[in-house]
Amino acid sequence: VGKVHRQLGRALPAKPRGFMVGLPMGAVAQGERFAVTLVLDAVLQGRLRQWEQEQGNIPRSSATRVVSFGLSMLSAGASEALANPPVVIKNYQIAHECSARAACAALASQGPQSFFRGVGP
Repeated sequence: VGKVHRQLGRALPAKPRGFMVGLPMGAVAQGERFAVTLVLDAVLQGRLRQWEQEQGNIPRSSATRVVSFGLSMLSAGASEALANPPVVIKNYQIAHECSARAACAALASQGPQSFFRGVGP
C-alpha cells in the first residue's frame, strides 16, 4: 500500500483499514508465485535428472549444475510473469480505492493486456 501511495504522490492512509486494501489479492499473487515456482522447478529438475540418467548416469559436472541453476531461474521468472495479474488488480484496488471485482471489471474493459502491465517491453 505504501509503495503505491508513494508512486501516486499520496499520503499514507491515516487508519489501519487503509492498509488492508488489496490484501487478499496480494496473498493470492504471493501464493501463486510460490506454487508455480515450486511445481515448474520440480518438473524441470526432474526432466534434467531423467536426461542425466539417459546419458549413462554420469556424475554432475559444472555445466549441468549451471543448467540446473538456469532452470530454477527460468521457473522463478515464469512464476513472476504468471503472478502479475493479481498484482495489477491489487495495485489498481489501492490506487482507485475499489473492490477486487470493480478492479477486475475496469481492467478487463481495457483488454487482457492490462492485466500484464509491467511484464515485457
